[in-house]
Amino acid sequence: MTKILTFALIIALSGCGLIKDEKEVTEFYDIGGLETGCKLDGDRFHKILEQNIEGDITCLESSLQQFADYVRRENPNYIKRTELEKFINRFFPDTAADINKILKPAFKLMSLLLKDPSENIAVANIPLVANIIRVINQQGRELSDLLKVVIEKAPADGNETEEERKERLKRNSKRYWENKSQLVRTTNSMIGRLVDIISTYPSNNDSLDVPAFLLELQVALDLSDDDFDVQTIKSFLFAKKLLLGGDAYILKSKEVNPLLNKLTGLVEVAMDAMFISERPTEPGDEISTDIDKSRFLMSLVKRARQMIFVAPDQNEVVLDFDNLLNVLKIVMDDVSWDRTTASLINFKKKIIGGDPKKYTYNDFNTITNIIREASEISFFNNVTYRHFAHVMTSDAPIEGISLPNLPEYTQFSEARRTEMWGNFLFIAKNYHFFLDRDGYQTIGFKIKRHSYGFNILSLMRWGVKKLFVAYGRVITAGTNNEFVLDLEDTRKIAEEYKGILEELELWPDDLERLLSELRLGSDLFRMNSNGDNYIQIDEINEYISTLMASGKIKGNVLDKLKDICTDVGTADNPAYDLVCFNEHFFNILFVKLQTQKYLPNLHTFYLKHNGTDMLEKFITAVQVKARIINNPDIPVDGTDISRMLTSLSNIETLFKRFDANFNHELKGSEIDGVYGVVESVIAAADDNLKPGAKLTKSAFLYVVKKEKLPSGVGLILFHINPLAKIGIKGDRLKIARVLGLF
Repeated sequence: MTKILTFALIIALSGCGLIKDEKEVTEFYDIGGLETGCKLDGDRFHKILEQNIEGDITCLESSLQQFADYVRRENPNYIKRTELEKFINRFFPDTAADINKILKPAFKLMSLLLKDPSENIAVANIPLVANIIRVINQQGRELSDLLKVVIEKAPADGNETEEERKERLKRNSKRYWENKSQLVRTTNSMIGRLVDIISTYPSNNDSLDVPAFLLELQVALDLSDDDFDVQTIKSFLFAKKLLLGGDAYILKSKEVNPLLNKLTGLVEVAMDAMFISERPTEPGDEISTDIDKSRFLMSLVKRARQMIFVAPDQNEVVLDFDNLLNVLKIVMDDVSWDRTTASLINFKKKIIGGDPKKYTYNDFNTITNIIREASEISFFNNVTYRHFAHVMTSDAPIEGISLPNLPEYTQFSEARRTEMWGNFLFIAKNYHFFLDRDGYQTIGFKIKRHSYGFNILSLMRWGVKKLFVAYGRVITAGTNNEFVLDLEDTRKIAEEYKGILEELELWPDDLERLLSELRLGSDLFRMNSNGDNYIQIDEINEYISTLMASGKIKGNVLDKLKDICTDVGTADNPAYDLVCFNEHFFNILFVKLQTQKYLPNLHTFYLKHNGTDMLEKFITAVQVKARIINNPDIPVDGTDISRMLTSLSNIETLFKRFDANFNHELKGSEIDGVYGVVESVIAAADDNLKPGAKLTKSAFLYVVKKEKLPSGVGLILFHINPLAKIGIKGDRLKIARVLGLF
């Protein structure tokens, strides 16, 4: 912008005292009165966003008017670009080439803004040109100063650690919210003044080919691709079509005002979203803070949605996939987007819908609707949780609550309220483990419904359901006609999103083992598990929450292990001797980390057996299935620890669900309850076993009693002997050993 103003509007038109041979030019120019009384300083315009240059702008305006008054032209009412070029060629031969290069894009832009004929600027519009520059110098300078206060740039030498970068961005976010009102006010003032200026005349049929204009500008200003990458800018021009309609690359005269009028709101929405993590919230408790955050997010989504052009044809394409990929590579250059291409295409096809390589207005509406739904669910959950706080914070099952009539609900339709209430009530009644703000969840006989975890589970349930609808199937028997996944469905999801999983470093070395564990972990060991060999929404939702909690504790265990055991791994993957780990694991868990409030029942087991070899026997039994390779010579790494913690959570969940008398021992009807869930797994272990057959239950009881798989004859003898089944019971060690057999 500085160079444009400097070359196009100043240097090119500063004719004061520079004509040396009047006789040579009197035939073409009436220069007798060409005196302005001021001298234009081009360098001053380089500081248009740094200093007050009102005097220079006034001098420029006077010089332009002098040029119009004394230079003979084809049409005295206009300054034609070709006429101005002739003048410059004659009187500024040394710099004419550089100056004339900038005239072409400058005239195009000013013609569009001031509604002049192409390649012309009206003499009457000279004051408007000066006023546009004044707005840039005044409000633009104020805005530039504000942005310098808000945005702390990265070090020029790039010498910045990841932690330093995060802290710098955090400071930027805080300063944005501190200065937001002034930023918005200044931007509104600048845009308002510009709109007033360019609205002096009605729009015409003129238009600007933006990519061509940018290329001309790049050449005129001698800018390299590094300084002014036209292709990069072109990648983002789809936003023009998204906001205003029409051709993404053509800006019409009639579109300029609507664009400017949307600009302030667009910048505000973008910066609000960018800096939302540090937005100040209303004073109050945590749930009030969450309500304020979710309310703001709803408002942000609504404002963003209002920016989108209401196209007559909602199926008109706005953005193609290649363009999207270019944008993603620019915005997030640390991601290997080429590797995720197939995943993104599958996501578009299955979740958003439509042509997987085209994004229409309808698709953008779908995307904003998805974000809107999520923000509404979060707001509804937080408001409703606060209303029922006395019930939600109790450790008892939820009973006897119904949809309240809260003032916060008035913004939702009755159908939407009913839908969100159904989701809220189901989780309140059927879920038992909820993450707290630190990432832990309590697995014990008493329920701890943290509002944070409640909202996480609700949002995940909503998101998982979309995945199930896209990839799952309906099995009528025993599933309430809800979508479920079988092993093949799950494999397909993994394969279709392999690129993203690889980029997130979540792709397993053994996919089939992961899929099997995912099915068993969700179908057998959750509070909502039914053992039907299908993965259901609430089963997998609970399992994901458990994995998140296990990952949190794993990190803390690793931090403590380094002070106790020798690290024999690598910097990226620390690992520790198995003997040392087994000796100290429970002490780290309950003494160093004080996790007893999260695992109270396991802590009771620890207190009972601390100082004996029972604890090492127990963790050794858990490791049979939990470790990737259960070899005592292989050190324990973070993956092993996370899997062990998940296995411990599985066992704790079984006791939470089936230990009716809370004595930390399963027997009688409690053992029968476990069998009801694992029956299909037992049946799958032998071709002679069938679900529902009495022999299958005998096989289960045999395994629990003897901690080994039955032989044919041994099982028959056990099955026909009623006395053999008396007094069968299972403590944590026995259950761990039984699970290690399958």
